[in-house]
Amino acid sequence: MVLAVSSYEDIAISSDTFSGLNLAWTSDEQQFLTQDVTKIVKEELSKELNEGLPYVQSYFLDDPFGEAALKPAAARHLGLSPSDFQLTAGAGINTLLYALSRIPKRGGGYMIGDVYPDLPHWLAQNGVECRSRHSSDLGESDLENIALIKPAFVHLERPNLMGDLLSTSHLNALLDAADAVGALVIIDEAYGNYLAPSESMARLIKGRRNLIVLRGISKGYWLGGVRLGYAVASPYATRMLRKALVPMSVSSLSYRIGKEVLNCPDLTRALRERIADVKADLSTLLKELDIPPSIGLESSLPYLVWPKEVCQDVFDYFYERGIKGKKHFYWRGDDSDQISTCFRMSIPLAQPRVEMFRQLLQS
Repeated sequence: MVLAVSSYEDIAISSDTFSGLNLAWTSDEQQFLTQDVTKIVKEELSKELNEGLPYVQSYFLDDPFGEAALKPAAARHLGLSPSDFQLTAGAGINTLLYALSRIPKRGGGYMIGDVYPDLPHWLAQNGVECRSRHSSDLGESDLENIALIKPAFVHLERPNLMGDLLSTSHLNALLDAADAVGALVIIDEAYGNYLAPSESMARLIKGRRNLIVLRGISKGYWLGGVRLGYAVASPYATRMLRKALVPMSVSSLSYRIGKEVLNCPDLTRALRERIADVKADLSTLLKELDIPPSIGLESSLPYLVWPKEVCQDVFDYFYERGIKGKKHFYWRGDDSDQISTCFRMSIPLAQPRVEMFRQLLQS
């Protein structure tokens, strides 16, 4: 298997040029946030200097998983009571996923929908089987498959880059099925910043012993370099995670920045509206040009995605016109082809980039 980061190996890390657009990732989101995140970061760094570097000089030995540092802000951000959950921080969501891959001792992992390949990769390294409803010996019903194979955990992404957005009622049924066989349910909300905070499945944690929700401040906020992800979970699930997670893995300074960002109410509201408007407009243009239809994603996700069946053709079409996207890896669980590739193109958001996109296609 491969890690998701390897999909960037053949992509030049560059900005737009006079004759082309780099849409391999999003790069113009910050101007559409409801508050100036760059200003927030600058202010916190300035305070840190003026106060004598209190965070930089602290190991946070009394808060090795960042709960005291982040929990009050995360509770306000997600609309939860602090008594409803525990919080565990890691150096990005992937650090938390890696720790969770160390947990299974029996039953393996069960994946719902198409997911990033990293967790299945780490499970395989650990000698743990990873399966999905696409496995040849399993049926289409996730609930029946969970009851049959009794996995150690169930994993899904919400929202999912491949178009799945499971309803609350479906998730509650999954939680019940997993709990009946003693399995944890891990919901990766890396793309959750493109939904309203109130739509996080963290709201299901109260009264649930087996749910872990993973979130971060990278997507949408353009703060990937802060390297801060956090898990919201029940006390039972938190104990399981912390047994496998390296303590004090997050920079103390990241906590300072992260809590101020989480204190901002719904940073991406205007961004979501901009993404939906531009995506609808560009989708109409692509239809007029007879480009194969993309996968139906949430309107607020800043991507257009084409499945593996047309991945290379669509990639070539845009590349020949000066528009760079990326081939995106995902794990499907099909016995014959476990790692699949789709074509992902970020939505240009700044008006000059939108106009350039149109000009490159229509010239």
